[in-house]
Amino acid sequence: MLRFKRTQEKGVDFLRSITELFDDWAGTYDEEIDDIGGPLTGYRHSIKKAYKNYPEAAGNVLDIGIGTGNFIAEYIKDAKNVYGVDISPKMLEEAKKKFPSIKVETGDFNNIPFESDYFDLITSSFSFHEVSLSKREDALKEVSRLLKQGGTLNLLDIGFNNKSDMDDAKEKYREEWDDSEQYPFEYELRQYAEDAGLTVDKIDYPSALHINLIARKR
Repeated sequence: MLRFKRTQEKGVDFLRSITELFDDWAGTYDEEIDDIGGPLTGYRHSIKKAYKNYPEAAGNVLDIGIGTGNFIAEYIKDAKNVYGVDISPKMLEEAKKKFPSIKVETGDFNNIPFESDYFDLITSSFSFHEVSLSKREDALKEVSRLLKQGGTLNLLDIGFNNKSDMDDAKEKYREEWDDSEQYPFEYELRQYAEDAGLTVDKIDYPSALHINLIARKR
């Protein structure tokens, strides 16, 4: 988890630091993720649980922060067209190696180069917390723009019901915890979704460290 430690910069420099971090990690990500510990403990279990919470994929599907494709892998067999966006070109290369049919583009939650009302399903895992607090509301508005009416967002991330739960996790994983990270709380995700025109269908906690939001475009 120490590879995540970095200054919570803002703007272009912050995005550049995130890009470089994940570019450096891309080649060994799948080998290391199960043993990384800290807030990512139970990574694969939570992905499986988030998929079970919404296992439907038809038509056009987009994964934001696709990484090496571990979340979208659950949907790829049932989707007609699969797209992936990531800030890291090296992560996109790894995703394409594993799943050659995926169409990939460089981008992030606030910069997604696709037309409006195009996707039936948008997924994302362990990426939303990298969006700065001031841009999180706009990030879900961008998701809403991209979804068809009635389309669904399945968002999985490190996140908590309340500060007490986060403090408990922080104490348990003190050595691997990065104090610069600002993980979302349930009430924040609910508010962002509602303000973006999304109806929250379900909030689940695949583990004590992770939150799963299922929301539908009104």
